[in-house]
Order: sequence, then structure tokens, then C-alpha cells
Amino acid sequence: MNSKKIKIKIEKPFGNLFRKATILVACQTPEKTYLFGEKKDFYPEGIVRLIGGGVEKGDSSPKEAAILELKEEINYKPKLQELKSLGAISITATDNKNKKYNHIIHIYFLQIPPKVNLKAQDDLTGIVELNTRQFEKLIKRYYSLSKKNIRKKGNLEFSWYDYAQVYGPVHQFVFDLLENNIS
Repeated sequence: MNSKKIKIKIEKPFGNLFRKATILVACQTPEKTYLFGEKKDFYPEGIVRLIGGGVEKGDSSPKEAAILELKEEINYKPKLQELKSLGAISITATDNKNKKYNHIIHIYFLQIPPKVNLKAQDDLTGIVELNTRQFEKLIKRYYSLSKKNIRKKGNLEFSWYDYAQVYGPVHQFVFDLLENNIS
């Protein structure tokens, strides 16, 4: 299994760092594009993320969590054997108060069959298809997010720069695996 460790310094933790584990799925269409979840009212302009979500206490495994997230977010429920594990990324984030957050992201690959009716659901506002070149540009956009780009909503406040320190390398890791035909 492919794995990567990321150690980062952050100002403030964001949502997924409070969880023990999440999953992301690299969904490839028959046209060889990849699917990303769009959250127009949340993500900065030009930022989307691989389909995924949290591994909850009631989930029997990360793979089962991936199946549930796919059904919740894009209205497609694959069979267990359709999901291929690409690996995992272990993240240790230390905030400005020296508190550590340990998080693991399980990464899967799914070949979407032809003529499947996908629909953005749950907290997604859209499903975006990106080709390889667009996927590379997305990674560059992650790395260009500024510390000044702050997300504030209710009690939640974090820097998109901190978010990008996790999801830039995560998307790069997935991209590299896919480009090396590991999928």
C-alpha cells in the first residue's frame, strides 16, 4: 500500500482535523476525467476536492465509509470490490498553541461505469469533471491559497492556507499515483 506522512504547522485547526479519519475517492469517468465535489458557499473560488468525507464510529471500515460517502454525495453506490485502495496519508498538524491533531486520509480509486446518473447531494453544490491538465492546475491553486484568506462562520474560523497545506499534498499524492498508472 502507498503511504505518505505530512507534518505541518497551522494557525488553527479546521473541520477534518478534528476527526480521526476521512476518506477520499478518485472517481474516474469513462472519458478519463476525474470527479470533484464543489461547495460554492464554502470553498474559495476555483477550489474543489475529491469526493469524500468522514469515517464515522458506526462505519465497519474506511471502505464502507467510502461507499456511504459516494451514495450521499454523488448518488452512486458502488459494490465493495469496485473500490481499489490507493493508500493512506497520515497527517500530524500542530497549531499555534502547540496542540497536535493526528488524522488519516484513506484514498480509494473508483472507475465510474458508463451511463450512471450522478447528482450532487448532501453538502455538495455541484460535481466538477477535470481532465489531467485541469487537475494539475487545481493542485497549483491549492498551493496559492493565502494565509489572509480566512473562513469565518459561527464559531468556525481557519485559514485556507492551512487547509491547503493538507489538501494540496493530498491531491498531489493522488495525482501522482493516477499518473503512474497505479489505479
